[in-house]
Amino acid sequence: MRTPRPCSPARTQRCMRRSAPIKRSAPAKKKSNTKVQAFSQKELHSMNQAFFERFPVNLPGGFFVYRTNEEENLCFADKNVINLFGCGTLEEFRELTHNSFRGMVHPQDVDRVEREIREQTFDRGERHDYVYYRIVTRQGEVRYVEDFGHLVYDTAGDSFFYVYIGEIEEKAYQGIGPGEWEARVGSLHTLKRNPLTGLVYENDFYASCELNLSDIRTNWLMLAIDLKHFKLFNEWYGRDAGDHVLAAVGKELSQIAETHDGVAGYFGGDDFALLVPAGYFDTDDLLERIHNIVISNGASIGFLPAIGASYSYGNTSAYTLYDQASLAAQEAKNDNMASVKFFSQAMVRRQEEDYRLISDFKAALENGEITFYLQPQCRSLNGRIVGAEALTRWIKPDGRSVPPISFISTLERYSFIADLDKYIWEEVCKWIRKIQDAGLPVIPVSVNISPVDIFTMDVPEFFGKLVDRYQIPVSSVKIEITESAYGEESEKVRSTVQEFRNMGFVVLMDDFGSGFSSLNMLRELNVDIIKLDAYFLRLEKNNERKGMHIIESVVNMAKTMAMPVIVEGVETKEQREYLMGLGIRYIQGYYFYKPMPPPELEALISDADNVDLSGFVFQANEEFKIREFLNDTVYSDSMLNNIIGPAAIYAQHGEDIDIIRFNQQFYQTVNAQDFSQRLLSIQKYMPEAEVQELIHTVNRAYDDRLNGAGGVFTFTNIDGSAARFLIHFYYLNEDGEMRRFYGSVRNVTEITNLHRHMELLSRFTSRTVIFLLYREGKYFFEVTAHGLAAAMGISRQQLEEELNNEEFYKRLIPLGESVLWKIAQRCAESRESDSARFSMEGADGAKLDLIVDADYVDDELGDVRCIMSMRKA
Repeated sequence: MRTPRPCSPARTQRCMRRSAPIKRSAPAKKKSNTKVQAFSQKELHSMNQAFFERFPVNLPGGFFVYRTNEEENLCFADKNVINLFGCGTLEEFRELTHNSFRGMVHPQDVDRVEREIREQTFDRGERHDYVYYRIVTRQGEVRYVEDFGHLVYDTAGDSFFYVYIGEIEEKAYQGIGPGEWEARVGSLHTLKRNPLTGLVYENDFYASCELNLSDIRTNWLMLAIDLKHFKLFNEWYGRDAGDHVLAAVGKELSQIAETHDGVAGYFGGDDFALLVPAGYFDTDDLLERIHNIVISNGASIGFLPAIGASYSYGNTSAYTLYDQASLAAQEAKNDNMASVKFFSQAMVRRQEEDYRLISDFKAALENGEITFYLQPQCRSLNGRIVGAEALTRWIKPDGRSVPPISFISTLERYSFIADLDKYIWEEVCKWIRKIQDAGLPVIPVSVNISPVDIFTMDVPEFFGKLVDRYQIPVSSVKIEITESAYGEESEKVRSTVQEFRNMGFVVLMDDFGSGFSSLNMLRELNVDIIKLDAYFLRLEKNNERKGMHIIESVVNMAKTMAMPVIVEGVETKEQREYLMGLGIRYIQGYYFYKPMPPPELEALISDADNVDLSGFVFQANEEFKIREFLNDTVYSDSMLNNIIGPAAIYAQHGEDIDIIRFNQQFYQTVNAQDFSQRLLSIQKYMPEAEVQELIHTVNRAYDDRLNGAGGVFTFTNIDGSAARFLIHFYYLNEDGEMRRFYGSVRNVTEITNLHRHMELLSRFTSRTVIFLLYREGKYFFEVTAHGLAAAMGISRQQLEEELNNEEFYKRLIPLGESVLWKIAQRCAESRESDSARFSMEGADGAKLDLIVDADYVDDELGDVRCIMSMRKA
């Protein structure tokens, strides 16, 4: 849908990363000089709730809103949408759809809709999409709908889709009638092609495939091709290198399609498709060709393509074939041992097994089969317990345990992980209250939070209510978030971490070092404790030293931030002694204790000699020196790039500032076509008003050599656009009149702008929708949709202008009656819905009778006071 694509699991015991669609970045937002007021997440939630509760219900069709997070959770659905699905209440609708947009779409249409939305919005840099699909009502009836979506951003950086949905006839859903297919497709040279890859877009690909599949004398093979970790490839090697790979893959597939009388298509991102006669086509050869393209651009073996394949049988449609191939490609993407997978019914059965597991889980939750064990976290020196981690356990009535690895990732994939987590969180708080009442030492317990939780609910608010309900200290609960979550929506995660810390909770980054950790990431997220897995100490003998180097480099990173480190998974005396030599004070693992039921831990902590209540404190056993970064036996260039992040060395000569050295990530972050020309006198590429601020910031960094100084600065691009960078300078040394500074850099261009209104409706609805806005003590109209443009004979812009200068009322019959202003004023003052009927001269000169409905919007923090919709009488 409008969410990121699946990625492989990163954890094995508690939480494996959910599979989700490929992450799409929204179109770059234009620079604005308008000062934007920022609100907290709680304020935004209240504002949105007030607005949604009073959104008009008299529009044709229905309206709903959902987040563009992984689970696409619904935020609002009006009564028309609820009725469309045959539901009587919002609760019934949420239950039917699992409270997600994906749950609204017919299962057989989901993947097609996902591809079409992606092509229309993210691939083309647009905010609007138009799709159609089937839905299944609560009574089992299949209905056909069209969907107009609009991407919206709020001041906190979160994004939503505002969607208008209406029912259509089945024949409209079926689309093209008999005899029209060839007319639509035409010859291949007339099809619209992607300029980068040279391949046809998705819709034309399917149309061409249907023509090929109509030749029943030939068996066909559909291939879905996905480049593994391509987003990371772009980050490492630059977008230019990524585009070069996409173009080369497109050229290769085009040649294959031409040679085999097949069809090749590009679906955006890193997704390709190929239809060829089955025959003797060699998928392994295709894999090798694409792999050679990738590694020829300097990439490592980790960037392998994933290929899914499906054979045509009988009258299989192109859509179905690709859906099957895509499912196989997803399995290949998650399998490090096989990069080519052929579709089989076993894949479908695995999906069915997932559904059964979810059903069993819901029953287990109700029957008390879900519980938690506690694994102590201990001082490495003496084994005293300083805390514990709560680990989920599913124990069936017969005593059998369901391994967490077999159900956690499935629950995340299908949006049920929040049900599990909220249950465990509350049970842990109950237990803490229990030991508190029993007079036992209250050791802090860390609970796991899934990325899905962060993107689908207000987790800090939930924990705030828990500690209030059970009257337990905030310090008794630690918040554990896996490192993988920080790479997905860093702004959302950062704000969540900050809110937790503001409330007094201790936040841990779990699995640190398993992904692409960096010092910049640690500085930005400002967590309290790092957790590191001892997996690297359990590598094979020939890789043991390499694993130790990885452990040491991650520990050294933590030392630079003066953060306590907990190493989990410690099993042997040798591992413990090695970690103590690195200065690790806290370990968790079988060497001291395995996970245990709460009563067993209660027995342990009842003996004061087993407990250390001093908390988690950082204490380095030796000074960490920056020259350790120069040890090439420990740090590779690529590792240093990721540890340091984008950085450069600057030289100041009076009023001139030059860049004299930079790393690869800096080059990729700046991403300027004339990069080499910009290294000297960088202030020439800045607005004149900001140059003195840059000089002032560098001088402050010279004066404050411990903390440095930073700011946000604007640089103009060749095309006249602007890019904004957060730069923090640190003084290094000086040579005569030249001073040298180290600067860490972050591109913050896209962290701006507010959302726009839904102009897409103007192209499809038969109504005109007008907002009455109140800003700076004045009321004015904004026309957000103008479905009556043809009937009225005036454009949306002209209507808006005439409403605000009152020229519009000269068009009315009788002349001069300001009916729209009167009804808007009555609605705003009475805080009640209202309606009226009026006439005007239409486009053809004839009398046009119209009805206007007004709905009051009780949103004190927003600027919308009333929403009016006009329709023909």
